[in-house]
Amino acid sequence: MFDLLNNLNDENKNFVRIIIEEGKINEKDLHKFYELFYDKKHEKHPLLKTKLFFSIKKYPDLFDEKLFYQSFGVQLQNLNPFENCRIRYFPITDENNTILSKLYLFEHDIPDFPLTFPNTDTKIKKSLEKLRKIIGKNFLVCFEDNFCGNSFELALAAAFFVKERYADKYSFTGEIKPDKTVSKVDYIEKKRKKSEELKYLLVSPEEIDNISDLSLLNTDTLHLPFIQLFAKLQKDIQRNFKLLSEYTSHEKLLSILKITEEKCSIFSETFVNNSIHDWKPFFDEAFGKIDNLKKSYPEVVIHYLLGTSAFAFPLGVKQTALNSCVLYHFQGDKIYKVMDFTEIDPREIKKKVIKYSLINPEEYIDNGSDELCIAIYLASHNLKNDAKNFANNILKSNFLYISAANSQGSINPEKPEDWINIVRELYSKIDETANNSSKPIKHYHFIFSVPVPIAFALGMAIGDYKTLSIYNFDKSSKGYREVFTTKEI
Repeated sequence: MFDLLNNLNDENKNFVRIIIEEGKINEKDLHKFYELFYDKKHEKHPLLKTKLFFSIKKYPDLFDEKLFYQSFGVQLQNLNPFENCRIRYFPITDENNTILSKLYLFEHDIPDFPLTFPNTDTKIKKSLEKLRKIIGKNFLVCFEDNFCGNSFELALAAAFFVKERYADKYSFTGEIKPDKTVSKVDYIEKKRKKSEELKYLLVSPEEIDNISDLSLLNTDTLHLPFIQLFAKLQKDIQRNFKLLSEYTSHEKLLSILKITEEKCSIFSETFVNNSIHDWKPFFDEAFGKIDNLKKSYPEVVIHYLLGTSAFAFPLGVKQTALNSCVLYHFQGDKIYKVMDFTEIDPREIKKKVIKYSLINPEEYIDNGSDELCIAIYLASHNLKNDAKNFANNILKSNFLYISAANSQGSINPEKPEDWINIVRELYSKIDETANNSSKPIKHYHFIFSVPVPIAFALGMAIGDYKTLSIYNFDKSSKGYREVFTTKEI
């Protein structure tokens, strides 16, 4: 065994590692194994040193007070101070090869204990001394691989700033300055590629500026924006993202998670022709993006700021009243949070009412049809005559017309309770009308002149178990054109 330890190479190193891991070290050989910690000839064997330290923890017979003191210069009776190990990943690279390595960190309260094994490279030990001053904690860190440079420093800091239950999806690279800022290191793209190959997200100086930013990773719920705008300029969607940023997760966290604005928006600078054929690609894109966002983190809340009621309603149908989300209303140069289903159970919008104080069901015509056209007028454009003509002469359906009981076109954005209650009243009236129709209603047709969040939330309440068609007013034909049906969901 002496010969093996004195002449370690790639072949016998693996054999020695197995002996260490299984704790099969003879008492007479123990002092030679302890030399792995401090003898300079073993400087380049970090994996064996780390394995030996863990085996001494695991197998009490391998702990020797005298040998331990000789190795570390500190008198201990056992390794109980080193119970909790934190593992963090960091990529190591050069011009030819990149691997993902890991460090093992033990926080403790033994002031004079070495920061790592005594025979570790001097440059690494200087980095660790710097980090102890910056972080203000005592620790022991063990490595598995040989490396040079300081890019491991961000991973070590992450052992203190990123909680265990969040850390296992990330790798880290970056040098830390005395002022706690994170400075750039070499080969970031190679490191990112290797990390992603192994299903880790790289946190680097390209995403964060300061080690305090690492705490952004400690989140149970990811709050993501989703914006839809048609016939607007790029600057308009940028403005909306900026307005929503007050409520959504920090842009640095979104950058780490590779969640871009493009993944959180549906946008067209031109008007979209009013037809199912022309709107379908936008709906498909929206549904796909929203599904991907919901899969991007264990718990996701989407914050919707949408621009078109006829587009918002199907998104609400897809959302359903089983999932939390937050809805915003754009008015003037501000946005208002008008429905927050993280604070209110979304099923509240499905609670039936029997009296209507915020809506006015003005007219109902039963034409003996099994289809119902619902025209809702809560905004500025009065659609009654056009919608009624469309229902009677084109659809040949029953017709329900609902307006606002008061404050037509001006629901107070600072009274969220009104928005919730309006949706409840709309849902209740539609259901009541269908139940009292001369024939069971098989197909519902919706025409909207309503604030966009109302359309979305009504879609949530109604859900996707009914056959629905949604129409948008077409200026060129001066009539209504179908842009969506639930067959597309």
